[in-house]
Amino acid sequence: MTEEHKTMGDTAAPDRLRTNVALYAGVLVLAFATVLTGVLVVWPEVQQRVDGIASSHEASEPTKEDIAPGVYRAILAAATGHATAFVNLDYREIDEAITSVEEKSTGAFAKQYGKSEKGLRTLMKRNHSVMEGTVLSAGVVAASDYTARVLVATNGTVRNKSTKNKKVERNLRLQLDLTKTDDQWLVNDVQFVG
Repeated sequence: MTEEHKTMGDTAAPDRLRTNVALYAGVLVLAFATVLTGVLVVWPEVQQRVDGIASSHEASEPTKEDIAPGVYRAILAAATGHATAFVNLDYREIDEAITSVEEKSTGAFAKQYGKSEKGLRTLMKRNHSVMEGTVLSAGVVAASDYTARVLVATNGTVRNKSTKNKKVERNLRLQLDLTKTDDQWLVNDVQFVG
């Protein structure tokens, strides 16, 4: 290599380094500007849309305060009646007990209960099972003119062959989903909630 090439090579490296540093700094400034734009311009718009969706969602789910008192009382009466039927089963009167639950049910729960009723009859009769209970409290969680969700607390006992016919305390907490069908509130789902 000639002296001229060595000199050019020595000066090109610092120039290339300055160019790389300048490009790197430019990329960082551009990235920072993009993030800043997102925070200052885009984020408030996104937050406003999310708040709008939450507000419209809340408004679309009526609570008990949004429905007429008569509807609220009808929902509570239906839920209490169903829960009472559900926790009172006697092997000696099992047909009446099952019919009472079925008359207060609709939809998926009615189908599920209907499929299991034969097994329930057999189990109750084989074990001489007697369940007795009362509703301690019931509260409407959400309601509209045609659907409702009610939490029910029951207190009762169960006795059968495995308890040597001695009463054993049995408390249930139920979540009942109801649907208004032909001017009657019927239960379409029952879940144990603790």
